[in-house]
Amino acid sequence: MTLDAEGNMSGQVRDEHGGYASLSARQRLLEQGEKKYVSALATAHPSWEVPTYKFAALGNVNEPLRLDYELKQAATSPGKSLELYISPLAAFCDQQNPFQHEQRNYPVDFGALTQEVIMLTLTLPPGYTAELPKPAVIALPEDGGRYMFSATALTPGTVQLVSRLSLNKTVYLASEYSALREFYRLALAKQSEAMVIKKMQ
Repeated sequence: MTLDAEGNMSGQVRDEHGGYASLSARQRLLEQGEKKYVSALATAHPSWEVPTYKFAALGNVNEPLRLDYELKQAATSPGKSLELYISPLAAFCDQQNPFQHEQRNYPVDFGALTQEVIMLTLTLPPGYTAELPKPAVIALPEDGGRYMFSATALTPGTVQLVSRLSLNKTVYLASEYSALREFYRLALAKQSEAMVIKKMQ
């Protein structure tokens, strides 16, 4: 992705769904068709524009379903700024914790092991530098799952963000619900954390 001095982002995105997530995505694609599938993706993010897209491995269920698309995301306010506050990962993550209730009396069944990986390379505007967010590791008790976040300056003008969420169990007992809910709360907070982009003096 490329960021300009006004806060607009644009670039190429690859979205892959493997395993059970692939079956679910393929079912939605079959029901909606390619155009409505992509339209629903863009509609879920009001600031998105998806000018071009291409699906791959549509008929091969042994391969991940892949969607490559061009993304344009407008800045929240017009005009150049000496400081930009952006949350580039937030657009690709859940907007709210899936576990809203404080308590739960029955197990949480995900149906399959879960792994969600987001890798984003961001090119900064010329003459700007980034204050990198701190890395984070969040773990569920008894090796039930782990979330890892890292931010690295690949070059003076390029930043790479990596978000990796892994759930090592398909079913979590009601007694584990509180820890699972807090795990998601902390992971989502890290994913939506703002990164400061400053113009160098």
